[in-house]
Amino acid sequence: MSDSYIISRVIRATPKRLFEAWLDSREHSDITGLAAIVDPAVGGIINALDGLIAGTNIQVEPYHRIVQVWEVACLSNLASKLCCLRSWGRVR
Repeated sequence: MSDSYIISRVIRATPKRLFEAWLDSREHSDITGLAAIVDPAVGGIINALDGLIAGTNIQVEPYHRIVQVWEVACLSNLASKLCCLRSWGRVR
């Protein structure tokens, strides 16, 4: 059985701005404060948090949704694959 967690946060930016920042290596690094290399294409490789996280973009819907599968280096002996869904919408 797997655990799932939902984390939600309101950020005062447009969905377009958040989407572009998350899939840009320099801006992703600025967001997290640690080095990131991001290929924004479907199937593109993600290496984030100074190499702690390695993954792939599974689904990319511009300005709406990003689905990624990650492996976390420090969890190598455990079930380390994580699926991350990011979706954006306007808060009313």
